[in-house]
Amino acid sequence: MVVSTPHSGVVLVVDDEPTLLQLMTRVLRRAGYEVRTAGDGDEAITAFDASERPVGAVLVDLRMRPQGGAAILNALLERSPDLGVVVTSGSSLDPETREMLARHRGEFVRKPFAPDSLLRAVAAVLERGPAEDD
Repeated sequence: MVVSTPHSGVVLVVDDEPTLLQLMTRVLRRAGYEVRTAGDGDEAITAFDASERPVGAVLVDLRMRPQGGAAILNALLERSPDLGVVVTSGSSLDPETREMLARHRGEFVRKPFAPDSLLRAVAAVLERGPAEDD
């Protein structure tokens, strides 16, 4: 069952698999989110910078080519340290990515995933707001 509570906010979805990018976009838009999309790191930076409303969360596939999801996240977090982070992957997370998610209070969604898992993760990072400095 897909979460049906209306949501708001701008979400940047970054994935190099066009079919999955389209599916995630459709799920998020139906839930009420404004969605920006990118198929690689350069597109992600362009979409982030061009967004008229501030991007509140980014949803990134870790196993992207050529730069990889972690490099894309780092570039986006340099622009907006309070950005909500959701990482997707069909593999386990490495220790560095786990630490980054913990530091930014991010979420991990393992592929394949159900639409409601994706929506819960995005809602969680948007509701948390900025991470507090230690």
